[in-house]
Amino acid sequence: MASFGILCLGTRTDAETWRTGAVKLGFEDNGASITGPSPTMDKLRKFFGTSADWVFFGGHFIDHLYNDRETIHVYLNSDEVKLKVDGETETIKRTDGSNFKLRPKVIFWGGCSVLHRAGQIKATQELFNNPLQLGFGGLTGPKIMNALLGKGFIPEDRAFFSRIKDRDDREQVRQAWMETANWGYGGGEIEDNFRAVDPDGKIWGLSNKKIKELPEP
Repeated sequence: MASFGILCLGTRTDAETWRTGAVKLGFEDNGASITGPSPTMDKLRKFFGTSADWVFFGGHFIDHLYNDRETIHVYLNSDEVKLKVDGETETIKRTDGSNFKLRPKVIFWGGCSVLHRAGQIKATQELFNNPLQLGFGGLTGPKIMNALLGKGFIPEDRAFFSRIKDRDDREQVRQAWMETANWGYGGGEIEDNFRAVDPDGKIWGLSNKKIKELPEP
């Protein structure tokens, strides 16, 4: 059975909206999902040691993922994951097969500007074995993510999950993301914020209500 995992460092509602949509597509929770502002080191370690086909990351993001209180920090490097919890630090190497099993086919980013920096995009692609990445190249928030997922001003039949007929077709999944963003935000002030990165590294965005391939940032 296909599975999903959630690592959401907070109480943002879009993580639950995403969970509901993933379940409707036939995915099951992998049993290691985290939806809370202050997970323990053990829970974080378990998350990266459990496999999942689709993954949702949520929280604040500059050059790494962190929570509101800035007590939890998750650094996703090309060869390792570095975890910091209340001053304690642990590192999980990508090559550590017993402790690092997360190789998702699709990653969803509920965080600002994750897909804006070339270095971060490359590191995440290498760490997770070239997934499809869906997210943002600028500011975002739970309200925007909820809208894309069908819990907002975008009608459910026009929203992301309703556009997917084959969850294993990553090109279709990418198109569903970008088409939904275009329907809701194309031509507007924040249309440039929406991004998708293919497994081969191609980057997609919006410009003048059109989906287009973008140059490397």
